[in-house]
Amino acid sequence: MPWTMTGKAVPEDSRLPVSQCGDTAPAAGHNQERMAGRTDMKASTRLHERNELKINIESMVRCGGSCIGCILSADERVHGSVWPQETFDRVRPFVVAFLRHHLRSEIDFTEISVAFGQGDHLLLSPEEAERIVRWTASLMPGRVNGFITASVIGRRERVARSVEAWHSAMVRHSQSLNVDLVFDPVKVGIERFAETYAANIACVRDAFGDFDLNINVGPDTPRAASPEQIQAFVLENGFSRLTLNLVPLPAKGGAFAERWSEILSWLSRTMKIWRAEYGYDINFCPTIAPYIEGLDDRLIEAGMPEVVSFVEERLAREIYIDGEGYVSHTQAGFGDVPLGRRMGFPTRLTVDVPEDEVPKHVATSARALGARIAAMFLSTRACAGCGYQAVCPKIGTIALANSLRGYLPNEGCPAGVKPLLDDIQAFMKAGHDLTCPCYRLPQVHVPRGFDPALLPHAKQVQGGSGPLSLEGFRS
Repeated sequence: MPWTMTGKAVPEDSRLPVSQCGDTAPAAGHNQERMAGRTDMKASTRLHERNELKINIESMVRCGGSCIGCILSADERVHGSVWPQETFDRVRPFVVAFLRHHLRSEIDFTEISVAFGQGDHLLLSPEEAERIVRWTASLMPGRVNGFITASVIGRRERVARSVEAWHSAMVRHSQSLNVDLVFDPVKVGIERFAETYAANIACVRDAFGDFDLNINVGPDTPRAASPEQIQAFVLENGFSRLTLNLVPLPAKGGAFAERWSEILSWLSRTMKIWRAEYGYDINFCPTIAPYIEGLDDRLIEAGMPEVVSFVEERLAREIYIDGEGYVSHTQAGFGDVPLGRRMGFPTRLTVDVPEDEVPKHVATSARALGARIAAMFLSTRACAGCGYQAVCPKIGTIALANSLRGYLPNEGCPAGVKPLLDDIQAFMKAGHDLTCPCYRLPQVHVPRGFDPALLPHAKQVQGGSGPLSLEGFRS
């Protein structure tokens, strides 16, 4: 029913003590074997029961890729740079204050993530890689789950040297970093490029152990590779995570809208051929499914005030710091959606506020954004009687609506995702448990040379699993 309402050494005493941290059935191949060791996973690993504290750092915007679905501009990809040490020094007090505030609360956080994006971090020099690894390790030894984005575009020798530099820095500082590897299906169709691309991906997997295979979904993605080809690529190579990012920039809204139904159909088909026993997960399924399933019935019954409170609380746990030091928030839905200046959401908060005022300013920022999200779903006629009125405020669809405004029919879903949400709901009613404990499971592989006992999440096997296969794309 509708609602009515650093280059320098970091002093030991400045580190946070750990005690404060409080329809097709292809052969599963590598993944089938991996699932054998996962049958005893507890229900507490289900995504909707996890409490994640997440800091997104826009530390690098240069990239050799050309994904149309990327949130970087063409100019940024060519001329962008990495943060200098001075910026990391400027940001650190804010980050430490943010962590201290939340880790002193009564919430038992199951994961503390520091994610560095959005460009290709394998373009960085060994000194720049060292800077990021050292900075991450200084925050909370043994507890932070670090991530870097990478696209592995380039000559084999250069990528291999960069991978080794990152790996050496990780071992030196006992700080693992997971790789969000951006995969562009368009590149696989270029014969002269495919072999090098496969070798570069295999090089990353060998050193880092495992990675999150990301596709920035754009207007060209559905025609570059079918869902069946993507699944074959995942299964043949034993990948455990497939992240599909549907985050169109406002400037690209028109291009996305022209092929919107095709994009939604492609995403839906990718979900429908998935099975839990295949041993990999698709990001948006366990993220969105719990809200559709009715796990938050109390929120639906309580109406907008309770939903807004829920949204504000989650926004306050996930911050996004851009290259100029502005602080905004993210929501997880069809990818991690940054709700800041890049996506057309102005913010006044910067990392320069006094450390003792960080919690207050972050809470104020989260309340303001929560109010904006609520206002949209209250004022839009199509949302008033929609069954997903308690879902969309939590999954970043306000960003989709903002980017697609003026390009989709005025009388329909402002974010254009209702058909896909319908498909998710129908798939669940057909007996598929999309909330099963898959997403962000403990990785099977660990970075080469690491002791699993010293990592935030226990792993089982060292290293990667041999050459990469592209056979699925040749069918």
